[in-house]
Amino acid sequence: MKEQISRLSVIFLCLNFSFSLANNSVDKIQEINKPKYTNAINVKQNDNGIVNILAQAATTDPLLHKVTDVPGKAKIELAELYYNTLFFPSEETFMKIRGKDPEKAWGNFIAQAVNKNGCVANGKGQGIYKGCDEYYSLENLLKSLDNLKNITERNYQKAKSIESGPTQYTTVESALKEKDRVNNFAVTGNDLDNLRQIAAFFAHMTTETGGSDGYQSNISAAYAFSAVQEGNCGNGDDCEQYKVTSQPSGGNFPQWQKYTNENYYGRGGKQLTYWENYEYYSQALYGDFRLLENPGLLVEGDKQYSPGEYGLTTSLAYLLLRYHDNCQTLETRDKNNNPIVNANCGPYYPSVDFDKPSMIEAFGEENSIQTFRSKQWITLSDKYGKPGFGLSINLINGGVECRADMTYQAMNRINFYIEYLVRFGADIKNVVISYKSGSENVFTKVDLIHNMINNSEGASDVSEWFTKYTTSPLLEMQDGKDKLGIYSNLDKISHITIVYGNGYVEHLDCIGYRTIGE
Repeated sequence: MKEQISRLSVIFLCLNFSFSLANNSVDKIQEINKPKYTNAINVKQNDNGIVNILAQAATTDPLLHKVTDVPGKAKIELAELYYNTLFFPSEETFMKIRGKDPEKAWGNFIAQAVNKNGCVANGKGQGIYKGCDEYYSLENLLKSLDNLKNITERNYQKAKSIESGPTQYTTVESALKEKDRVNNFAVTGNDLDNLRQIAAFFAHMTTETGGSDGYQSNISAAYAFSAVQEGNCGNGDDCEQYKVTSQPSGGNFPQWQKYTNENYYGRGGKQLTYWENYEYYSQALYGDFRLLENPGLLVEGDKQYSPGEYGLTTSLAYLLLRYHDNCQTLETRDKNNNPIVNANCGPYYPSVDFDKPSMIEAFGEENSIQTFRSKQWITLSDKYGKPGFGLSINLINGGVECRADMTYQAMNRINFYIEYLVRFGADIKNVVISYKSGSENVFTKVDLIHNMINNSEGASDVSEWFTKYTTSPLLEMQDGKDKLGIYSNLDKISHITIVYGNGYVEHLDCIGYRTIGE
């Protein structure tokens, strides 16, 4: 997936929401961020890891101080209240924190970005959808997860009816594993693993929908979900680099000439990009070529699914489903010249050339993560990365972000991940930044919380264009400068690990990893 070029790093408010709670009362939160979709959400709360974690975090988030008394609130209501507070702070919240009109303080772009009235597509603040809070609502996220559960059940039933192929990988085995990954998302039976899965999902989506390729001192959860499509591609720019203007190398798109008017730039929560990804996920999810034929569905929707459901279902699919390469074929047609999904592609039967692990598999046990290529299973060795968040970066964008030295993009993802872990209540002992010189920076959980809260309270403005509300857990700002020099010394970092209270050590970086697929 291609990284989205960010706008100014200015959507910074969520972590500071607590300063508007003069009376530390839930009523005050409700007044500012009224739930919009609670009555429409129909989920089995006890079986939904997303709801469980958000509802718990609403009462324990250290950046919301003492907001713990929530009598009479159903779990789903509490989860939605926290979700909206986390990702969609209102303009009223902004004004309470800053004490001034946001439009006068930062211009029209910031007013729209903070209020999320228009889903910002570029630095000019031009809205392209009714609102990001609707597109990325908790309702749509939960619906999308339910959709994916239904899809993988359908795929499993179909796989049982067409089973064939090499003994190393049966269609039933493939479909059953994918069904289980979806059904077990954040309900693994292990509380820490559940937190890690949700934190990673939000960290990567935050990067894709509001992250930066460069130094990003002003990062927080509220920076997420500020765009549904890449840069200005859907708002004036041609973005010709994403169009198919000739037969791709390998000749695996024989009918490419039919699609030269379509543009496959990044859309949705995971910024689905390039024709082959639109085709693959269209087949895997819907059993047809609808996303290839009309990529705008991720922004416009249709009678079957809302725009947000398309955008979040593809995001969850990227998280939970494997990618089977070499399935791009449109040669099979029915008597009406409509494409027929190749039974040897998609989730039913992977190609025998390459089967890429899903992002969630990066959090498996050591020596348990496998890929399928050249008709055999291969266990990923340490050269691809140890299990953990760093390996998930490699699976998502390793060719760009996993270099010999730490990259800005990877560092931003790591900071987002740590922020969500802290806010969701993970039992963290410390985070260790190891340098090539042999020295270390060690951050306890108290340090991480202190950096987020203290920076937002006291750091000086970097410039007219950067707010003083710096919320990165691995930065300690003083007079507008990173006291520890994290971002200015990325090339000196060797590795970053997090140690949990139970003693488990997770590798957060992907420095020097071999790209998956090489």
